[in-house]
Amino acid sequence: MLVDLLGDDPPAIAVAISQRLHTCADDVVVAHPSRLDSAAIAAQLAARFSSPLLFFLPSFQAALVEELGRLAPRRIWLMDGIPNSLRTAGAEIIRMPAEPEELIDWISSHDRSVVTGASPVAGNLALHSLVLTGDRLGILLAPRMRPSNEPSPVSDLVMGGGGWDAGASRLWLVDPARPAAGLAVAAAASSLGETALYWNPEETVGWADAGSALEEHAMGASEVWAVGAMPDSDRWWLEVNLSGPELPGGGRTMFPDRRLVAFYGATHTGVLGVLGEQGPAEGLERMAPYLEEYAADGVQTIPTFEMIATLATARAGRDGDYSGEISVEDMMPWVEFAAQEGVYVVLDLQPGRTDFLTQAKYYEELLVLPHVGLALDPEWRLKPDQVHLRQIGSVEAAEVNAVAEWLAALVRRERLPQKLLMVHQFRFTMIRDRETIATPPELAVVIHMDGQGPLATKYETWGALTAGTDEQGWHWGWKNFFDEDSPLATPEQVLELSPLVVFVSYQ
Repeated sequence: MLVDLLGDDPPAIAVAISQRLHTCADDVVVAHPSRLDSAAIAAQLAARFSSPLLFFLPSFQAALVEELGRLAPRRIWLMDGIPNSLRTAGAEIIRMPAEPEELIDWISSHDRSVVTGASPVAGNLALHSLVLTGDRLGILLAPRMRPSNEPSPVSDLVMGGGGWDAGASRLWLVDPARPAAGLAVAAAASSLGETALYWNPEETVGWADAGSALEEHAMGASEVWAVGAMPDSDRWWLEVNLSGPELPGGGRTMFPDRRLVAFYGATHTGVLGVLGEQGPAEGLERMAPYLEEYAADGVQTIPTFEMIATLATARAGRDGDYSGEISVEDMMPWVEFAAQEGVYVVLDLQPGRTDFLTQAKYYEELLVLPHVGLALDPEWRLKPDQVHLRQIGSVEAAEVNAVAEWLAALVRRERLPQKLLMVHQFRFTMIRDRETIATPPELAVVIHMDGQGPLATKYETWGALTAGTDEQGWHWGWKNFFDEDSPLATPEQVLELSPLVVFVSYQ
């Protein structure tokens, strides 16, 4: 279960944690949220007492007084500069220095079981909590926190040890952009012997690593407490990794841990590609040698049916769009077989004079399935005065992004694993403003080089299309044509391409 501890600032978040965990408290520690160095030390004291760590701001004083009244503490530990007006009936005020060096000495004189300093203290049950560790935030529970980039004798404050329980029933998550709120979590998690992680996949470890980190630390946890408001993509990622369905081959992220090897075509005929030359079971058997060869570099290969869902037509048809839709009912037997056999499915759209989003929505019943992705083929996207085979079609990046936005929302709504969105291309003119194509975390966006012809020409096209795209966040696909390519690229040759090919199809 995902539990939200909402709040816009550290004082509000700290009170929310206190209200969830404490009906009363003998001791309460109150610190300045802007003094992270001193607050980190105060968090250790709060952990020692198994008490709340709260924060004072003048604008939050009334709410803080109310929470202290509810807790009815015997002792309130206040940092210098925090007013005595926080005192509640019967409570003793104990003053703590606000400067970290003085606070360390002060705490040492009051309670020597609270260990402070610049070195990790493994095994101290009062100090296991959450951390920041360089550029690997959120993956590992490490033993110290850096509150400031400024050199300081206490820049490495002890905030962790070896005593946390990886099998605790609750996992805490807090955005590393909220370090003060993180300290309130640290005190709580330390007191309870629970695990806490700084959590912001997009800014820290990346979505591909986030799932494995979450799975490792959430094992056995019945609740995940998320601290602070969470973006929709983060919430989706948490929910799907905690309890959502997996992709064929396991996991919830498409790449880089898998490569899709596809047969392309229409399921009702062999004229349009190799996929329809046999039934699904025979097609899967026919793929087996290719799957083995494409796994030569150690990447797991997943059999894939790339199914033409809408077919470019020579005539306008009843709706005038020069595109014919294959019914969901006709494709469903293949899709159901794929689900049973660990096969991924890609629905390929050739929209003619209509737009990609209109056609994508037609297949929502299939796209809500975790093993079904989507491909857009701009070659067959016509302008109002164009006809197939007289012109090569094209699409604006804005139209691709409209599909991406809709599909990402679908993934979030249905709590699906990451979904493939592929765009075919063999000429620059096929995708206008390509560099603006969005790559939301809910989708793995693949640019699929699907031209045919001599291998040397295909290499040239590949080099041109992939040049200067390292920062775009796209993945790359390659297409082989059994009859038109001369010679046909071997799996070994495809695996040698750079960037790495994650989607290979055969027509």
